[in-house]
Amino acid sequence: MNDTNFEVARTIDFMESFFGFSLSDKRRNKEIVEARMMYAKIMRRYTKLSLTGIGKAIGKDHATIIHYLNNFSWFKKGDSAFSVKFDLLTEMYDEFRATWL
Repeated sequence: MNDTNFEVARTIDFMESFFGFSLSDKRRNKEIVEARMMYAKIMRRYTKLSLTGIGKAIGKDHATIIHYLNNFSWFKKGDSAFSVKFDLLTEMYDEFRATWL
């Protein structure tokens, strides 16, 4: 397993544990879509993966990842619960990531 695959797998495991469900779940309810949006943002911020690579890990295509990233800032500014959850997730992810890098 190369470093990128390791990081993707560890990140998905961490996020699924944080949220309590699979990011590749086929449902499109708000909670799952927001979790996928946060995953896309974190992967874009911390890795050099292509949009296709980010999406492939959760069963989505690059266009969906573009959609998530384009709408992320709108959610972050307009939904305080989303913003707080993402800030907490990012803080915990930074600590988690430091243990294996």
